[in-house]
Amino acid sequence: MIGKQTPIQPPTLFTYEKPLFSVLTFSKTRSKFTTLLAPRLQDSESTPTQLIIASVVEQYHNDEILMRRALSESASEFESRNYGMVPAKESLVNEMLKRIKVEDEDIKVCIVCLEQLKVGAEAYRMPGSHIFHGDCIEKWLKQSHYCPICRFEMPKN
Repeated sequence: MIGKQTPIQPPTLFTYEKPLFSVLTFSKTRSKFTTLLAPRLQDSESTPTQLIIASVVEQYHNDEILMRRALSESASEFESRNYGMVPAKESLVNEMLKRIKVEDEDIKVCIVCLEQLKVGAEAYRMPGSHIFHGDCIEKWLKQSHYCPICRFEMPKN
């Protein structure tokens, strides 16, 4: 053994600081958890552990807000760009899409929006016989002239 080993001391606890508290409880977007903890943190008996927990929760909440905002901006930017895709010719799309009523229970999901196709609802059938919600396939064909399932090529501009 190299020398005498000394036991590890736990870190000393920090003292309660007013600026940390004001950031935690008076930020514009308070988490539910911090709002619930705020009355307890205001008294002089609040522990450093409570402050740390509140700080971590608040940081997580703020990160979640920033992530949602970034994803929203990214999605809108993605939708506004075409990324080299060629739209279908609008005048022929209406002729080639057939409006139908969903009758078969085997057809379950619109592959564009991934939502249920309900029996009795109106839908559109592509020439390749795949079925989609009307709004979904129209939006899709404004971006791409291919069927989203089988890549059937619709006439393009």
